[in-house]
Amino acid sequence: MVYGDLQFFDIILFAAIAGFIIYRLRSVLGKRTGFQKKPTDHQPKYKELKEEEQNQKIPSLLDNQLKLETVYKNVSNFDHKQFLDGAKKAFEIIITAFNNGDKKTLKNLVSQDVYNAFEKAIDENTNNPSAQFYSLIIDSVENAKVENNTISISLNFISEQMLNNDEGKIVDFAALLHYVSAIPEIERIRYTTSHPIEFSQRLINVHKELPKLVKHVHLPVQSGSDRILRRMKRGYTSLEYKSIIRRLRSICPEMSISSDFIVGFPGETKEDFRETMSLIEEVKFDQSFSFSYSSRPGTPAADLDDQVQDKVKQERLALLQSKITNLANHYSRSMVGNIEKILVTGESKKSSELLAGRTENNRVVNFTGEKVLIGSMVNVRIEEVFPNSLGGSYLPSA
Repeated sequence: MVYGDLQFFDIILFAAIAGFIIYRLRSVLGKRTGFQKKPTDHQPKYKELKEEEQNQKIPSLLDNQLKLETVYKNVSNFDHKQFLDGAKKAFEIIITAFNNGDKKTLKNLVSQDVYNAFEKAIDENTNNPSAQFYSLIIDSVENAKVENNTISISLNFISEQMLNNDEGKIVDFAALLHYVSAIPEIERIRYTTSHPIEFSQRLINVHKELPKLVKHVHLPVQSGSDRILRRMKRGYTSLEYKSIIRRLRSICPEMSISSDFIVGFPGETKEDFRETMSLIEEVKFDQSFSFSYSSRPGTPAADLDDQVQDKVKQERLALLQSKITNLANHYSRSMVGNIEKILVTGESKKSSELLAGRTENNRVVNFTGEKVLIGSMVNVRIEEVFPNSLGGSYLPSA
């Protein structure tokens, strides 16, 4: 199963990043030392990104330029891209060494107190030699300083790794869906909610491989502006998001996509909002959960400059919701006359005389039927479109 997002040893590492990701780590910053791994043909299984997209990610780490300003002032030839790339390689070497129980490599790379924590974990068999890197990103630059001719930069990493099951096979969310699908009593599978950065090609392929999986995906995007996505620290671009949708619909053209949006995030300009509306038109979202940004004390966003006026946020939210409602209504009207397989969930909220269920694309359908049908899959012909639901007629099995 995929796991990551700040494992316990990530937290340990954060306390020591400034101690090991400095220029003495020349092994990963351009100069070979005795403890650098020799080059091999095997490369880490990072998520595939276009080179230019990777380059776009680097500046997103530097939103607060003040954190690196000291370095630039003191080191004229400092190359932050080379440094950050080297830091990622160093992080992978350390975590791989931990997973493999390689104390010698760890001792050469980390401070004594961090090494002691790693050693204890290895001795207690909490490491996992079967783990394989799936993705690794630098989430943020925490601190940077120049002291005694040494540059120290503290970084936050987010890593995903895959574990092997007892048969030695990689187990991730896609594999889990296969296991669930193999249960005969389960007729329909719907999952929520994925993060775009974790929506792998394996997961996309599952939508072709498993007939039980509904033709609907809820994939939060939050904004169509790359600048705002960087400020939100979402870890992907609008181009990467659209790539996921394109690949999903190449497998299943009728795939329904819903999403989450936040309008009025600090610093959002007219152009940023226009890019969000453009994304909505291009993807043609079917449904959404959309909100105007509200400040939460203690969160990084609360301290950002350029807070958007409430009036502007409400105006933009109304425009966005109107756009998606129009797209949803158009899609609903196209369903009239279709015979849809409905999972009957219970009595209708409209009337206790009606039953309600959901289509594959997650629309509520109200129809007349016996309560014994609750919990079963039935065919319903779609006949009417309402603001938030559909109406239809139950078609008994022959």
